[in-house]
Amino acid sequence: MEKGIMTEEAPVYLGGKDKKLWFFDEQHHKWKYQRLEEEFDYNVMNSLVAIGVGENRCPTEAQWAEFCVISAIITAFTDVITLPIPKNVSLNDLEKYSWYQLWSLFGDYPGGKTERHKRFSNEFVGALMRIFIPRQHTVDGPGRPYNQSFFITRWNNYNHYPDWFNDKVGNVRLCHLQRGKEALETFSKETQENIKLIASFIHSILKKVNIAIKE
Repeated sequence: MEKGIMTEEAPVYLGGKDKKLWFFDEQHHKWKYQRLEEEFDYNVMNSLVAIGVGENRCPTEAQWAEFCVISAIITAFTDVITLPIPKNVSLNDLEKYSWYQLWSLFGDYPGGKTERHKRFSNEFVGALMRIFIPRQHTVDGPGRPYNQSFFITRWNNYNHYPDWFNDKVGNVRLCHLQRGKEALETFSKETQENIKLIASFIHSILKKVNIAIKE
């Protein structure tokens, strides 16, 4: 990774209780509540992709798509900050870098006193943090555990988002765009406005990242 691009590690979710991770509350470990929470998070992710990416060209690699969305979240919240696009970076380090930037902004979000803290609700920021925090995954056999965010897992799984993986740039499959638009309508007006605000910054970031990763 480029020198100085990341100064320290941000936390990883290991599955247990951790006071630092305020967005996993006491109810999270109850199976029924966890399923409802995961559905909410998935709907937020789908809506951000559908409204923000839409039918525009986008990175097919999950870590670069994640970087674009996190960059838009940070710009939407701060009004001014734009993340530099890392060069010569591994996908693993890119995920760490993106998550560190989000954690630096929202790691102590609840109870914030600035005007900006009125922009996004704790519930909405909590969903964003659960979507992007790297989670430890275990594997059967001799393989080592690995860390991967909810976003990256969903982007790459059997119902993957990109229409193909033969190039670094492609499109999101139409089924996900349709689902995301439908999911948006299920949210409160406040959450819809939050998603649309973030989405409004994604397109311009996509164009810059698409150029950078093709170089």
